[in-house]
Amino acid sequence: MRSSALMTCRRVASKLVQPTCQPFLLWAGTLVRTTTTTGGDSRSGRLGSGSVLVGRDGRIESCHSNQSESDARSMAMAKQVQWINMGPEAVISPGGIDVHCHISELGRNWEGYHSCTRAASAGGITTILGMPLNSLPPTTTKEAFDMEVDRAVHTSLMADVGLWGGVMPESLDQVDDLLNHCGVFGIKAFLAPLPESAGYQAVSPSMLADLSSKCGALGLPILVHSELMTLEEAEAAVAHAFLSSKNNVESPHDAHVASRPMKWERDAIKVVCALANKCHMHIV
Repeated sequence: MRSSALMTCRRVASKLVQPTCQPFLLWAGTLVRTTTTTGGDSRSGRLGSGSVLVGRDGRIESCHSNQSESDARSMAMAKQVQWINMGPEAVISPGGIDVHCHISELGRNWEGYHSCTRAASAGGITTILGMPLNSLPPTTTKEAFDMEVDRAVHTSLMADVGLWGGVMPESLDQVDDLLNHCGVFGIKAFLAPLPESAGYQAVSPSMLADLSSKCGALGLPILVHSELMTLEEAEAAVAHAFLSSKNNVESPHDAHVASRPMKWERDAIKVVCALANKCHMHIV
């Protein structure tokens, strides 16, 4: 199995701290498992109460469906572990995964890993994947990737963290390192130009085609911001839409829509679809 940015963070973090806790049995009125369908538990045909047993390393050791409150208490006593009763109205479910997070631990005074993972875990999300463009430097090289991982694992994380890699014209020759040695989950690319302040540049359709061959060979996706125009065209469209007093005063939403002509999306999506036979393309 190829390495991943998520596992990279876990390996480094394991050298910094060995998490331990007292084993416990967590019970709730509803237990949701991966085999549970909208019609209910795959065995009983309904959602039911249940518990999860958590070991000293903080990992779930076992799940127990259709378990009553009294049975859970008895199991906790038999195993000599703490019993935590969440109550009949509570729900225990698998953690969610947010694959599109903008984290700016490096170079910008925006939200960092602690704040982002804390908010995620509060909402039931246990794994996040960080986008490459919000950090300075962006995660487009192995060096930048290593900096991002180092900062992440030296932060008080409250969820698992993985990373997308990025690509710009100036970093095309370093994509192989990101894909083969860093373990990113895939690559994020822009066809739409960005302002200089973003610190991130768009790639051309031909560059995207070369990238799709590399990612396709490894079974990794490319996430594409799909608008195709020049920066001058984008600036002119914004100026025309928002300088109109009617749009600006009466309907700012319509002004925004007018500043992003559908043709830009259609042209970009044609490029993306033409490459879909080479690798998995995701339109962002």
